[in-house]
Amino acid sequence: MSEQDRKQQPRTILLVEDQAIISMAEAQKLSAFGYTVKTAVSGEKAVEAVFNGTGIDLILMDIDLGAGMDGTETARIILEKCDLPIVFLTAHSEKEMVDRVQGITRYGYIIKNSGDFVLQSSIEMAFQLFEMHKKHQNSEFLMRTLVKNIPDLVWMKDAEGVYLSCNRRFEEFYGAKEHEIVGKTDYDFVDRELADFFRAHDQIAMEAGKSVVNEEWITFKSDGSETLLETKKSPIYDTDGAIMGVLGIGRDITSHRRFEEALRETEQRYQTALDNMPNLIVILNGERQIQFVNKSVTRIFNQGSEHFIGRLDSEVWPDLYKAWDLSLSRALELGKVQTTMVVYPAKGDKLNAEMVFVPLFDSNGCVNEVMVITTESMAGHRS
Repeated sequence: MSEQDRKQQPRTILLVEDQAIISMAEAQKLSAFGYTVKTAVSGEKAVEAVFNGTGIDLILMDIDLGAGMDGTETARIILEKCDLPIVFLTAHSEKEMVDRVQGITRYGYIIKNSGDFVLQSSIEMAFQLFEMHKKHQNSEFLMRTLVKNIPDLVWMKDAEGVYLSCNRRFEEFYGAKEHEIVGKTDYDFVDRELADFFRAHDQIAMEAGKSVVNEEWITFKSDGSETLLETKKSPIYDTDGAIMGVLGIGRDITSHRRFEEALRETEQRYQTALDNMPNLIVILNGERQIQFVNKSVTRIFNQGSEHFIGRLDSEVWPDLYKAWDLSLSRALELGKVQTTMVVYPAKGDKLNAEMVFVPLFDSNGCVNEVMVITTESMAGHRS
């Protein structure tokens, strides 16, 4: 039977009452309300009926069931294996009787002979509360499943730094299961210096009242691997706005950082190679701003690199602009272009420079820079 079909069927109530006359009268009322009714005369029979899988939706149970198990013991046994709404019945209103059901998940407490309206309303309310409870459980389960399986480290601590929860990736960090981590602090798992570091950043987030981000190297106890985390810590609050603790999310940025370092090293080698070439080399971006000049350019023009970087080519070499602009446009249209220009690098000096304009493409095949290179034979020649 599908869930939709199940909802369209009359709901089934298990009435647990040891007195036959009362059971018969209550069953007639429940049937009149539109429910399917099953009965049990003892706690043992109630447990048997539930565990036999008879499709019970709610249990309406007397607390005092005579000899054998009472209603509270019966409820505990059932709730260990089944999630069902239980509404207790009693002929007594004394506090002692109410206290007997404290600590048991329940959805109502009805004094017998309170009237049909009270009985029916209490049962309807119990179903509504149970449905809300199930929706909350499902939502919480989905959220925990999501958090458990994301690749980032996720954890939650209270305001004193005691762990409240964590996901699987975090378990690998401390080499322990969540139930072994919850209730403990960082000082139980890492050395004091690192624990102090973690605690200090917890405090920063709580005092700032907003998310804070820091980077930290950690070692996973599960396999000994070292990882660089970008950690975001955010304060969490209760419904009254009081600080409860910190939510932490740690993202592995080791590969990203190593790529950046490798890229910087490559760029450094690239720049060093260009700097040591005798050719004059200039790189322009799409807006015709100078992005790079090598040492041959600064030497020939007797200017530091700051004289060139960030300036437009037309500002630096206005006398070359017409021929330069034509060659640059042709290079963008046709590809590599070679030409000869007369350059006046310093007072009274004249340089017949043979230049090559080379478009530089990005990963998408678009031109984002142009490199201008003089030939080696002309780079140091003056006339």
